[in-house]
Amino acid sequence: WVAGIGGRGRCVVSVRKPQTGEVLDTVSCFDNDETKVTHMEYCDGYVWVISSDGRASIIKASTKSQTTSVIISAEPVTGITTHAAIVYATTTSSIKLYEGATGRSLRWWSVPSPTSIAIISPSRILTGHASGELKYWDDSGNLIKEIEAHSSDVTSIIKVTIPSRVGTSIITGGADSAIRIWDGAEPQSPSAELRGHSAPVKSLVNLSNSLLASCSLDGRIVLWDLQALKSIGALDQHAQPLVNLIPAQSMLNTVMWSFGKDTSLTVWGLRHTIPDFGRFEEMAQELVKKDRMLRAAHEELERSEIAHSHALSKQSRSTSATPAPAPAPPIANDLLTALNHLSTVNPFSSPGTASSPFTRLSKGDLPPRDVPAEWGVTP
Repeated sequence: WVAGIGGRGRCVVSVRKPQTGEVLDTVSCFDNDETKVTHMEYCDGYVWVISSDGRASIIKASTKSQTTSVIISAEPVTGITTHAAIVYATTTSSIKLYEGATGRSLRWWSVPSPTSIAIISPSRILTGHASGELKYWDDSGNLIKEIEAHSSDVTSIIKVTIPSRVGTSIITGGADSAIRIWDGAEPQSPSAELRGHSAPVKSLVNLSNSLLASCSLDGRIVLWDLQALKSIGALDQHAQPLVNLIPAQSMLNTVMWSFGKDTSLTVWGLRHTIPDFGRFEEMAQELVKKDRMLRAAHEELERSEIAHSHALSKQSRSTSATPAPAPAPPIANDLLTALNHLSTVNPFSSPGTASSPFTRLSKGDLPPRDVPAEWGVTP
């Protein structure tokens, strides 16, 4: 879902394919031709589109139709996030909570100059401020703690789980161009700082537990290894300052969209390159074939083991001597070998490529014994 963030003109939200940016549908939101869209967030089946004049248009995602609109504030909305079907919005002087599906106001409280917001837990809300502070609130609006995080605006806050660290971590980006990592429920000081931008950080995206992307008004996207705490690359496609990053999961890759002040939208494929999407049907058929083969192998293995067990039982009844253990049926051994191989197969990888940790299963990897014809597959 994309709106004209930072652009002028009649507000139309477009629904696009994550991998290519192709427009699938459009939805009109606001009647005022001068309206800017400043934020957009998904909540419990509804898309909240926030305008520069403090209004929210609520669109039902399944039908792509506007259900209602809400006046959040006469002040600009500075941040928005969601948790458990509730929308949390910050204005220049308050935090407001709304029911995601209906827009019904739940509660609000005064907060001085919030610039960003994140939900740490159902009972903890974290806000960043123009003063550079981070403030922790409970769900009743009581201030729990405040710490100095940046020398100026806290522009972005995300919650992450980093494998090498205990518990949940918070990552903040600031107008001072710094990115800081905070460990624990209510930390006193940052545990690490990442420096790679020369202008205010505008957006942070957690692409995986160990991969972070950040964008800045310097026009760069920087990728960070959160375990090694270092930059692993930069993307410089945009000629103008960047204002937002959005992650999207595709079938093969993690896909990320970036938006610049030049109104450009760039789609990034973060594992190798964006794949040939015309091959999706072929790849899906390979998955189905592999699934059928695995199911058939398990069923045949079960039947083989049952038959072998019955044979041993019959043999023990027919003789008083203790029989020597009979060897497992050859077909069972072969099936186990095949299953061990199949469990490591990635049908999307290219055979023998050094860039992939997987390789495609070849004919020679299967046992030499013929696969029963009724399986409908060949080695």
